[in-house]
Amino acid sequence: MYKIGLNGFRDKYKGCRFLYKLKQLRWELRYAWRRAWKGFDDQDIFNLNDQFIDRMIVLLTEYNKHNISLFVDPKSPKGELKYFTEEETRQVVEQMIWYFENCKQEVVGERLYGEDWFTKDVKVDESIYDEMLRCKNIAFKMLSDYFYQLWY
Repeated sequence: MYKIGLNGFRDKYKGCRFLYKLKQLRWELRYAWRRAWKGFDDQDIFNLNDQFIDRMIVLLTEYNKHNISLFVDPKSPKGELKYFTEEETRQVVEQMIWYFENCKQEVVGERLYGEDWFTKDVKVDESIYDEMLRCKNIAFKMLSDYFYQLWY
């Protein structure tokens, strides 16, 4: 998550010309103002999918730390609700976190092909993209199954 300030403006534009820094400062101040008053900035909207995934990982991690409620098994019959144990509930949330983390290209590439995963091979990119889609579908399926149970 981002802080409200200028988020490393000096480091981001180190070595750039002064006029370019001045031009970028205007934009960075605008983003900082929006983060302070609206809670988001334009950069959050440009890449909404990554922002959502990053926030879900943080929220589910915090939920897992402080959770005191138990999930109901979505496969249990309507009349007989089967509650998960505390450990099973924690495992379900950890599984959701894992799938949301694996919606990112860097994470999937490293998991499948090691640290030197970035190549110009189309088949590698396709397999990474297919795995990302699979993880996204499972993450959202789990989120929809346990959506109304995510409270504590």
